[in-house]
Amino acid sequence: MKIFILFLLTIGVVSAAPTVTSTAKHLLKELISAVADLKLNLPEKILEIYVPDAFRKTQCTLKNFCKAGKGLSEYEGKVLGLKKEDWTLHRLLTAYTRHTTCTDAENQDLILLHQFLEDVQHCAQKQYVNLNDKNEKRG
Repeated sequence: MKIFILFLLTIGVVSAAPTVTSTAKHLLKELISAVADLKLNLPEKILEIYVPDAFRKTQCTLKNFCKAGKGLSEYEGKVLGLKKEDWTLHRLLTAYTRHTTCTDAENQDLILLHQFLEDVQHCAQKQYVNLNDKNEKRG
């Protein structure tokens, strides 16, 4: 009887643990939301500053998300006219790619911030759809 109860508890714990996929999907949702907020709320003159182009030719890889996070981490919220707690995009990118190593973003071409935000949003949406497709194939 004790073994049976232990078995049931083990199944319950394993099934209740969040999966890597659900964490990634949650972070991607937050990334998409953060980009949408920035696009709506940043002044036009801020959207015209240049940032490193992490998504060359819209290559939506984890390394490019990592490079994007590193490139944006150089900018303080004050420079963008944001409070520290409102400047979360670089932290979300870093959290999404926490198990990925990448090089610094210094030897990259520069693009306008508004184009960079479009690229981040496009790639995050693409990754989100890919995760949904993988889940449907498993289920």
